[in-house]
Amino acid sequence: MKMIYALFLILLTVSCNSGQKSSAKLTQTPESSTKSDSNSEIEIEKREEINEQNQEEPIETTIKGKISGLKRERDKIRLAYYFLDKTYIRDSTITAVDGSFTFKGEYPDGLYLITFDNNQNSFQIILNNEEKVEFEAFHQGGETDIVINKSEENRVFWDWINYLKRKRYSIKDLDESLKDTSGSKKETIEDEKKIIESNIEEYRNSILKRHNELFVSKLLKSSSFVKIPPCENLSDEECKLFRYRYSKAHYFDNIDLTDTRMLRTPKWHSTISTYLENMVSQQPDSLIKEIDKLAGFMKSNTEAYKNFIIMQVNKYAESKYVGFDAIYVHIVKKYYESGEAPWVAEETLNKMIDTANKLEPILIGKEMRNFKFKTLMGTAGSLFSLKGEIILLHLPVSDSLENFDVLDMHHLGEIQDSYEDRGVQIVTLYPQLPDGSPRNVVERYGRKIKIPEFIVFLKKDEYYSMRNFLRNKKNFILDKEKKIVAKDIRLKQCYSILDNLLN
Repeated sequence: MKMIYALFLILLTVSCNSGQKSSAKLTQTPESSTKSDSNSEIEIEKREEINEQNQEEPIETTIKGKISGLKRERDKIRLAYYFLDKTYIRDSTITAVDGSFTFKGEYPDGLYLITFDNNQNSFQIILNNEEKVEFEAFHQGGETDIVINKSEENRVFWDWINYLKRKRYSIKDLDESLKDTSGSKKETIEDEKKIIESNIEEYRNSILKRHNELFVSKLLKSSSFVKIPPCENLSDEECKLFRYRYSKAHYFDNIDLTDTRMLRTPKWHSTISTYLENMVSQQPDSLIKEIDKLAGFMKSNTEAYKNFIIMQVNKYAESKYVGFDAIYVHIVKKYYESGEAPWVAEETLNKMIDTANKLEPILIGKEMRNFKFKTLMGTAGSLFSLKGEIILLHLPVSDSLENFDVLDMHHLGEIQDSYEDRGVQIVTLYPQLPDGSPRNVVERYGRKIKIPEFIVFLKKDEYYSMRNFLRNKKNFILDKEKKIVAKDIRLKQCYSILDNLLN
């Protein structure tokens, strides 16, 4: 019965709010994407609203509605539109005493939301190249019923919604009957549920066949699952792999990602995000390959392509996963620096390219830049002269020895005691002291503390050059070839990473 419940989920989310409490966060204008934390230094592009000039010129549409059952006689009604993963206010008005209202304007095609009762309740309508949309809404007991008086798109849309609502009640009654039922009677009820499932599928297919020219058909199709052929002569593991591969290969069969109207529904963004997060291995190389494949597919539609690229560059600029900055660098290099993102402002473009250029040398897998230092004993050395199987490169919070982080030094000491015999070397960078000589004792809290041997001193200019090169990221783990295998991690995380590398 998975399909039935999935269809009801669609009913309550994508296809219709049906008087449910409105969950949409409405904003007056499209918000720019922001960095997820104030310490992030990756330059991200502001997400732009869809460029309506790049789609067919929207016609002037008059929306006439009437809502019975409002909490207030003269209520504020908002017309909102979906765009990628957000919902924005497009228009607003006040109802007459009888609950009637009118919107008039050039509204781009897509799925819209009408909210009322101070945004606590809402329902959806489709705008798709129709000059007039007229309806009556009856709100009572948390449910909203809609009667469409003018608009073929919305008549088909709401016939489908109302049909699913009736089936939902039928399923609910059957589920109640199952609670105290067993044996042949239970099988009979299960058979009835299967019949309902079949009826839903037949009704949906009839809409797709009879109304193929309507946008509602694309919406319904986009909300349906790909049918996977049965496994034949395969083991359980082979069948599982077959189902995964088939689902991945046909994931976008039911949605037209190049249809600009789909950007104004929740499905375009959610389908792409779910695919990249659940169907693709969460490794930078795998994700880069799929992003490039989808970008190439969407190039036939300027708006779909543009918003996909913006969506991805913003996502991976904000990502907290170690190594995912490689995806950001790839996108900037391949699409922005190459001139394939003509919509971006020159100032933003230059900042993005500069950021990508600075990130590229410290991506995982890159060889760390060499540097020269002096030890506590005054011995000269360099990063590449170290013989450890693994190097833990630590950049302290403060440049001053007198202000070293006690907890960090404690962790570093523990790591050295635990892993030194296993070939791990620790290097903590500090600038050379004013007199040019290292120091092995520092005064802290009124007492003298011996400085750990893993602290090394760089000439002042080289120290700050190295700090800028590392972009103030605190900890890097390098292999014996001095290639980066982990970075920007807490010292407490180093234990498990070192164990994995050494085992």
